[in-house]
Amino acid sequence: KAPSGSTVLVGESYRSLDGVMSGLLLIFVTVGGALVVLAGLAGYLVARTGLRPVGRLTRATRRITETGDLSPVAVVGDDELAHLADRFNDMLAALQRSRLAQNHLIVDAGHELLAPLTALRTNIELLIEIGDPDRAPAMPLDQDALDQLRRDIVDQLDEVARRIHRLVDEAREAHTRDG
Repeated sequence: KAPSGSTVLVGESYRSLDGVMSGLLLIFVTVGGALVVLAGLAGYLVARTGLRPVGRLTRATRRITETGDLSPVAVVGDDELAHLADRFNDMLAALQRSRLAQNHLIVDAGHELLAPLTALRTNIELLIEIGDPDRAPAMPLDQDALDQLRRDIVDQLDEVARRIHRLVDEAREAHTRDG
């Protein structure tokens, strides 16, 4: 400010700084771009590493779906995904136990029903042979023996029905107990 009260402004052209500013702009753009690429690469690597267990679990579910193989999934680490894989393995073990129980039930049902069904079939075939006028039975039966054969068939049908009901009840109890 001058003693007379007027203000003096002094100006300088920034043209002399254009080269410095261009150099700084180039440095900032280059460094900034490199940092963005580096941050993207680091994010990709972290995401890939973090999602690797999810990929293993996904491949395991696909394998189980396609093959029916209930072998456990490899568990690596002690994080939430490892705990999820542990629970998944628990589920696979329960499915395996259920599959074994189902197979045992089928085998038991086959054994349980085979003998009475065979006897029933034999008696029915004998009854058919006796009733066929074109085929003379090897040993004719009197009326009492024929009535006994019919009663045996009804008794055998009742026995098969009882066994089927018992197997169904056991299967329901096992399902309720395991469910």
